[in-house]
Amino acid sequence: MVRPAAALLFAAMLAGCDLGSSTIPQTDPQIVVHAVLNPSLDQQAILLEESLTGKAQPDSLFLGKDNPITTDGGIPISGANVQLEDGTGAIYTATETRVSGQPTGVYMVPITVQPGMRYRLTVQALGKTVTASTVVPRATPAAVATIVPFNRDHDTAKVSMPEVEFARGYFLRIDAPISGFSMVTSDRSVAITGDTRNLYTENLLRVFWPGFEQTLTVAAVDTNLYDYYRSRSDPFSGIGLINHVQGGLGSSDPLQLSSGACWT
Repeated sequence: MVRPAAALLFAAMLAGCDLGSSTIPQTDPQIVVHAVLNPSLDQQAILLEESLTGKAQPDSLFLGKDNPITTDGGIPISGANVQLEDGTGAIYTATETRVSGQPTGVYMVPITVQPGMRYRLTVQALGKTVTASTVVPRATPAAVATIVPFNRDHDTAKVSMPEVEFARGYFLRIDAPISGFSMVTSDRSVAITGDTRNLYTENLLRVFWPGFEQTLTVAAVDTNLYDYYRSRSDPFSGIGLINHVQGGLGSSDPLQLSSGACWT
C-alpha cells in the first residue's frame, strides 16, 4: 500500500510543476543616457542609445573608439535634440558626431562646466523627453600626475581624498593592460594592496601588472553616479539599478548624468 501512494504523490507533484507558457510582447525602446560632466574639459559628451528590446539589431560594421555605442553592441540614437542648461539659464545645444558618415549617438556640448553650479539635461528623441539634473562637486582640479615605483609583492596604493562640497562619494579607477579596476566608495581613505585581484574579471586578474605604467585616478562624484554604481540589477530579488533620470534609463557602463572633478 505504501508504494502506490508514493507513486500517486509523485505524479501529483509533477502535475503541479506545469507552469504553462506565455509570449511576452515586445516593448518600445527607451532612451538610455550616458554622461559625465567634467570641469577639466572644454566640451561634454552625452551618449544616447536605445534599450535593447529585440526589435532591432546592433550594427557591427562601424567599430572603433570613436563609435563607442556600436562597438559595445548598442543601438545609437541619432537626430536627438540634446540641450544642457546651466544655473544662469544659459542653454547649450549639443551636436552629434559621425564616423564615415554614420551616426554615433555621441553628442558634444561646447561648454566648460563650473564646480558648484547646477546643470539640467534635456533630451528629446523617439517621441519621448528625458530630463536629469546635477550639481557639479566643488573639487580641486587635478594636479600633474607623478610616477612612483610600485612593487606589488609588498607595496600598497594608499589614497586620501579631501572633503568635497556637493560630492556624495568618490570614484576610483586603476588603468590596466587588459581590464581596468574601478570602485565607488564613500570612504575618504582607501588602501589597495599589491596582490589585489579584480573581482569583475573572468579569471580574477591582478589589478597591478609588472612592467607597466598604470594610472590611478580619483573623481569626486554626485548622487547620480554614486547611486548607479552602488546598485545593480539583481535577478533574485528584482531590485534594479537606482535611476535618477526622468523619462529614461541610466546606463550600465559608464554612466548616467553625473559629475566629477578628477584629481590625484
